[in-house]
Amino acid sequence: MSSTNLRNNELEFHQHLGLNLTKTRTPMEVVMKHVVLIVGLLLSIAVLGATDSLADLMEKIEPNSDQYTQGDVIYLAQLQSNQTKPVLVTKLDFNSSYNQGIMDATALHSSTGWFFGGVASGFFLGLIGTGIIVLAASGSEPSFLPENADINGYRQGYFRKSKAKNQSNAAVGGVLGTAAIVLIILSAQ
Repeated sequence: MSSTNLRNNELEFHQHLGLNLTKTRTPMEVVMKHVVLIVGLLLSIAVLGATDSLADLMEKIEPNSDQYTQGDVIYLAQLQSNQTKPVLVTKLDFNSSYNQGIMDATALHSSTGWFFGGVASGFFLGLIGTGIIVLAASGSEPSFLPENADINGYRQGYFRKSKAKNQSNAAVGGVLGTAAIVLIILSAQ
């Protein structure tokens, strides 16, 4: 069978399926297709780059055995009927609680909303919008407070790290949004 017959058979089969493979795309359609693919790829890379790997997250969530050695014993837990030894609860000092807040915010705080807000502001307002969203990004309070932590230290550490993550993701999103609109404008010309 010649290659021409094979090509004709393929075209007939595709036409039977309702596919029109003989249509040629305009240069603008090709450019727009590539722009959409590039922007999607950049957004995917940014979202994946904005999060830690699962192993890093698990390491940050699971406390080390020697992590709670600082501080003073503040009380002995009530003995339960089936418990033979008292449980010691150690109070962390300010610096240890501050560092614990930073680690918890690194592992648990999600700043995806700030990323997409950055994409939108960068897309619609360019680099000015990116600057505005980065300056507007704030930290957040922790959703829980460990019993053994100094409350002020933990809150300050968590707030500082969550604000840094929010600003970083807002900036990445803003730059990607700005790049997307610049590519679309350039491809339209």
